Amino acid sequence: MRSRAALLGEPPHGNAHLAGFVGEIVLDAMAGAVERVRPKMMAVAAIMTGLLPILWSSGAGSEIMQRIAVPMIGGMVSSTILTLIVIPAIYAVVKARLADDSPCDSLEQSPKAVRD
Repeated sequence: MRSRAALLGEPPHGNAHLAGFVGEIVLDAMAGAVERVRPKMMAVAAIMTGLLPILWSSGAGSEIMQRIAVPMIGGMVSSTILTLIVIPAIYAVVKARLADDSPCDSLEQSPKAVRD
């Protein structure tokens, strides 16, 4: 469970402008991953339901079909991990680094400089 400070984007150690933005990026990445959970799990469940009987079969031609089913099951597991965990994490890291490289931080400028 996330703390109140993390949900509100409050800085843990005083970097208010950076911590708030990074907290927002992390929440955006998590929201995007949450939106993909149901469709991804439905697709994985349907494909695994079809592949597991092939993997466990023992009739004629089963050796060939098992060799086809095993990489497909591995691909479904790895694509699920990529879609729900790795890609949102990479998005958050890249977005935070791009935000660090921006030449204009509005929080570091004085209000007078922003108006001019």
